[in-house]
Amino acid sequence: MTTAFVFDLDGTLTEPRQRIVFRVAQAIQFWSYHNDLYLLSGSNMPKIKDQLFYLTRLFKGCYLCGGNEYWQNDNIVEKYPDSQITTELFDWFVDKLLTTRYPNQLMGNHIECRSGMINFSIVGRGEKKYEGDLELRTESRAWYSNWDKRKNERQSLVSDFNRTFGKQYHAEVAGETGIDIYELNRDKGQVYSKLKKQYERIFFFGKDTEKGGNNYSFAVQCESPDRIYNVEKPTDILDQLTQIRTEHGTVRIS
Repeated sequence: MTTAFVFDLDGTLTEPRQRIVFRVAQAIQFWSYHNDLYLLSGSNMPKIKDQLFYLTRLFKGCYLCGGNEYWQNDNIVEKYPDSQITTELFDWFVDKLLTTRYPNQLMGNHIECRSGMINFSIVGRGEKKYEGDLELRTESRAWYSNWDKRKNERQSLVSDFNRTFGKQYHAEVAGETGIDIYELNRDKGQVYSKLKKQYERIFFFGKDTEKGGNNYSFAVQCESPDRIYNVEKPTDILDQLTQIRTEHGTVRIS
């Protein structure tokens, strides 16, 4: 039975926006020798290269920006046009930045247009404002993430956005600090049918697979013999791959 192993990035292969740790990198490299691996992420290639280094070449394919870009061997094969910010969208973003109750300083760089999608973050990414100060950016993201877990601001943003723009776009909570906004039918769910044409079975590793999470549109399509492995931290993958190898008696099951 042909099998594809599909991995999310942030919170799965790596901690959000962090570089992959050696043990997980080693496991992915070993697994790639005998199996077809795919990456499925809302992020873009520059950020992914910063987190995975050469490992991007070990994947048979990388579906990025929610599946709106397809890469092989670090070369782009297909690309959907970048989403554009309309006046209505821009006004909504500004209103949310002005009315947030987050008590700490915002970092700037709150809106990022990608292929078929937009990423919006209240706290911001701060790459330009805090260039070179990775520790400060990481700490600020952690502050917002912990605050958001108590206040559920991002979920409120998603609900409000979908009520307002649901005929043209769909928003989901994504990563540690942001929300992903997709043009309709341009989210991660579009990748499932593409892979299913090639493989009889899909094993997916990721978090946020429940309704409202940014992996739900992909995971909800997975039916037996497909499998979903929920990942809370990157090292979970080590146990999950060991389980698969034990169940099937060999690494190669594709």
